[in-house]
Amino acid sequence: MNTILKILKSNKVQHSEEAGAAGFTLMEVLVSIAIVSIVLGAIFGMFNGLSRSYTQQDVISGVQQSLRGGLAIMTKDLRMAGFDPLGSGDFGIELASTTKIRLTSDTDMLGTIDDLNFERISYGFDAGENQLEQILYEGTGSESTQPVIENVTNLTFTYLDTNGNTIVGLPLTTLAACAAIRSVVIDMTVQEDGGRAGPVIRTLTTRIRLRNLGV
Repeated sequence: MNTILKILKSNKVQHSEEAGAAGFTLMEVLVSIAIVSIVLGAIFGMFNGLSRSYTQQDVISGVQQSLRGGLAIMTKDLRMAGFDPLGSGDFGIELASTTKIRLTSDTDMLGTIDDLNFERISYGFDAGENQLEQILYEGTGSESTQPVIENVTNLTFTYLDTNGNTIVGLPLTTLAACAAIRSVVIDMTVQEDGGRAGPVIRTLTTRIRLRNLGV
């Protein structure tokens, strides 16, 4: 009888030791949770950083594209300023200020300024709306205004004469007063929200030679 009890007791102890060996202690569980938390935290931090980087790069790309596109539009029109194939003398720069310029060109080659065919175009900075605006046929019954670029924080026009000297005494408000202008320097700044990385601010400067003036 004693022998049987000893065998049963021995088996019970063995099973208990095997069960203990197969499980985890509380300390082991806590350590495992801590390790997993650290690993997940590192992965999340890396992903979050990459996400912020990609978002800011997208914004930077968009801002630069807007700047280049807006300057390209103005450059095309400004290079047509003073186009006067019939020699009427009525085409050129009509208004030159630090934040606005108005030009005319004889695109239909009829010798007169029409309220059609983009023969009178203005570009200006609307500080209230933070945008670059294009105004067609300004001062006529056909006048229309549309934004070209939004989120503009600065737009400055500088005017140069034949020798590259800066023309002073702005604004110039007549065709005759603007007759000395040969080039225009445009500085434009755009600012957009870059998320948690902060605002994205970019400035581009370009110099445009008015090839139809002074010829």
